[in-house]
Amino acid sequence: MDETPESTNASDHMATLQPLLEAEPPSSASSQNAPTEKPDKTSGKEGKASSKWLLFLAQWGLEITALALSLIAFGLMICLLFHSADEPISKWNKTYISLNTAVSILAGTSRACLAFAISMCLSQDKWNWLSGAAQPLVDFDRFDAASRGAWGSLRLLRSCVRRPHWTSMGALTAIALLAFEPFTQAVLAIEGKEVTLNHLEYTKAAHSSNGLLGTSGNVVKIGRSTRLDGASWDGASTGVSAVPFPGPNNTTMEFMARRFSFNIQEDMGMKAAIWNGFSPFTAPQNLRPAFACATGNCTWPIFSSIAVCSKCRDMSKYVTKSTGPVKFPSKIYNSGAHGQEWMLEPGESLPGVSNPSPHADLRNGRNFTFIKHEIPQLNLSISNYNGSPHCQDLFQQCPDTYLSARVTTNPGQTLGFRNLSTLVMAIQYLASNETWLDNRTTWENTRVSARECALSFCVNQYHDVLSQGVLQEAVASSWMDREPDSYTNNDKDVKAFMKYTNHSLDMGTQLAKLSDLQIKIPYGDYKRQAPILRQQYFNITHPTIIALYNVLSDGFGIIRNSNDIKDLSRPYSDVSTTKLIYPALGVGQPNAGLMSGLGQSRDITSTINNVALSLTKWIRDRELETSPMKGNATRMVIITRVRWNYLWFPGASLISGIAFAILCMWETQKLKNPALKDSILAALACAPDEGLRLRLKQAAANGKLQEIGRKVEVCWEEDDEFVQLKEKNDDQPSV
Repeated sequence: MDETPESTNASDHMATLQPLLEAEPPSSASSQNAPTEKPDKTSGKEGKASSKWLLFLAQWGLEITALALSLIAFGLMICLLFHSADEPISKWNKTYISLNTAVSILAGTSRACLAFAISMCLSQDKWNWLSGAAQPLVDFDRFDAASRGAWGSLRLLRSCVRRPHWTSMGALTAIALLAFEPFTQAVLAIEGKEVTLNHLEYTKAAHSSNGLLGTSGNVVKIGRSTRLDGASWDGASTGVSAVPFPGPNNTTMEFMARRFSFNIQEDMGMKAAIWNGFSPFTAPQNLRPAFACATGNCTWPIFSSIAVCSKCRDMSKYVTKSTGPVKFPSKIYNSGAHGQEWMLEPGESLPGVSNPSPHADLRNGRNFTFIKHEIPQLNLSISNYNGSPHCQDLFQQCPDTYLSARVTTNPGQTLGFRNLSTLVMAIQYLASNETWLDNRTTWENTRVSARECALSFCVNQYHDVLSQGVLQEAVASSWMDREPDSYTNNDKDVKAFMKYTNHSLDMGTQLAKLSDLQIKIPYGDYKRQAPILRQQYFNITHPTIIALYNVLSDGFGIIRNSNDIKDLSRPYSDVSTTKLIYPALGVGQPNAGLMSGLGQSRDITSTINNVALSLTKWIRDRELETSPMKGNATRMVIITRVRWNYLWFPGASLISGIAFAILCMWETQKLKNPALKDSILAALACAPDEGLRLRLKQAAANGKLQEIGRKVEVCWEEDDEFVQLKEKNDDQPSV
């Protein structure tokens, strides 16, 4: 029976050769002697096409599978990263492997499969490389080395420099695969992220936080106030009193007072807040408003609330300095409520210092020199005898004055706050530097600070964040604009009195009933921030303002809550403005506890700011249960952050590797070369002739194998049975 070969074509015969030459090809002689059959044209074309595809898959199936696996693994890694981005890392606690492990496995699989395909294609390219023009034999060695790793790929690039070819893309990709997995590992990062709790989650947290739920409810809240009503009338009938005040053209006007300052029921929280603010031991961090947050991490929307603001301005430019001698009066007599007073003889005068008390001086008939610092516009001064301070402590009589202050509730009596329509109180002061108090400088070389500070009602816009139990509060905006038609009375005489007082909030001790004080947010700001502000007008009741003045005035030695006719009949100017010094030893100054707080402070500006913060805390805390600002509780979770920019390198390596493999397969098919790849048996089958082998043996023995490899040029040509590496005899330049 005759044997029918698959094809009589020599090139087709070579294409059936397997990489390891497991099947011995039929001899060319048998192929030539066997009869051929001519199949039907249509079925022959289909069979030939099918045979080609089957042959192609048989030759490259493993590499195609590797490329597919590499692409699938990389795609799965992208999908896994996409679904894990910004998700809590705790989601992986229930799995047997971590996210990092899963990404590492997929990245390693993708890299290994891609490296295998590139290695096989580089092995095949050494045959394709020699299929055309003759090339140095060393190229064959370099391709073989490149199929084994990055170092060999570096060697191969030398050949690609001499003969530019797309094979260099495969060599570069093989080198780039060294950084494939490190880049994929760098894609993952972890970071903390605040997650907002829903109502049910917060309720559970509140139940587990030491009974907080029972006292503060299951709502995240912080104090705010949109209407301050911190005092009330006592309801007693006090009669009517005519209050005279200067009118225009040197006339005297009067209004009918139907209320008095002692008719107010005060809020103890207000009084405590004021005294706490003036205390030198109070720190700003202790004056934060009350809040309820079970998790210790909460946020609130930006909101507005009534507050008390403080602002200080330097008055140094108004200060004048003078000096002069003084001779003490020669006599003292015991008289009056203060026990001792100077007895002035003709030509004598009181000492020109802030504290002229004989209790403190007791230097009858002696001459001294003093220096005075004065603000003439305010009739405010501080002066001491030249030299070192005389006070060793505050338990002995001495004339030293550390602080001289003027307190007023009338904007017209200020230098820098005349237009502040919500002014509560201005404190103007001259203070000696601490270097004199510490006996480090003499009085004539001591610097004196001059400032004017104002406390005023305001509306603040707050941005509050509670982090790890610590409240961080920022004031985004602040307004102090008084609504002109508020805090008034329809009586024309009352309106005239308000004009006389420069529209001060303080009417003194004899009062007319006024409407609420309204602070408004300017229309432009309100319109621009309407969704955030929610409210344009904020009210403060008249009794609240009276109670505030009662506490402040009492603290500075001006008694307002007395029903003594002598106290009630004092003119407005006497109760709206007063001057005080500290320590005022022996002067007989009214008991002014708040002045002591200022005098003992090392930073008066900060102390006045503490007063504003303390009053603001009281204002907001009293509304915590009735009209708080509600917020959201958060908790910190560790999430997975995917840094996508690190994936460009592995992605580019994958694309270039696949492109290189496709080009290699295409070139092999185009050249109709067998897919010998890395088969050592195929290399032996294609061995050069005996003469070249002997030369290579001699070169190897002499250690000149690389040298002869550069000089000898070979090509891959067909012989009678199979292809063979043949030396080209033409002289060619070496590499």
